[in-house]
Amino acid sequence: MSFHQPICCKCNKQMTCYKNGVTAVEKAGNRDYKAWSTDKYKCDICGAEVLTGFGNYPMMTDCDENFQEFVEMKKKKEYYSF
Repeated sequence: MSFHQPICCKCNKQMTCYKNGVTAVEKAGNRDYKAWSTDKYKCDICGAEVLTGFGNYPMMTDCDENFQEFVEMKKKKEYYSF
């Protein structure tokens, strides 16, 4: 399977992978639900950023032991929620 780098809609240029292994936490209502490992891409021209490269399965879910501790640890580093 081929992966295309994201394209910046404003600049019409391929974005550059800025960082791998960035945590994105999916919410269900107002509670943390799933933690995903993603890649952060950035436009070298305008600075727009996007998370992509989500795997097929989350790293952890709220059913996993220590899920909240994991999320709290990630909040102290680079972390995004959606």
